[in-house]
Amino acid sequence: MNQFSNPSDEGTARFIFQAAVGVGLFCTVSSLALGFQAASLGAAVFLALAVISLGIALRYGRIYAELRRRRWRTELARPNTALEQLFDRARAEQAAPGPPGEDRDHA
Repeated sequence: MNQFSNPSDEGTARFIFQAAVGVGLFCTVSSLALGFQAASLGAAVFLALAVISLGIALRYGRIYAELRRRRWRTELARPNTALEQLFDRARAEQAAPGPPGEDRDHA
């Protein structure tokens, strides 16, 4: 399989998605323009290309979103781990009994 069947790079997936959107928009406008000029065969060809590019945009849009979601998950894992450690330490300090006669909420 080549790299375009299922790209593992977020940038490649985004590029293919954006290219498919651009080509689809061009084909849609061309189809409408040819349809208004009564060139039905040309309009049908451009409409078919627009539908194909819509399918490509949907597929690679999903791939791009999944790759972006994975990247964000890994990028946020380290700060979340540090934050969870801080919260765990605070919970442990809160649960530990203090000196007798001291109110922990008003210390």
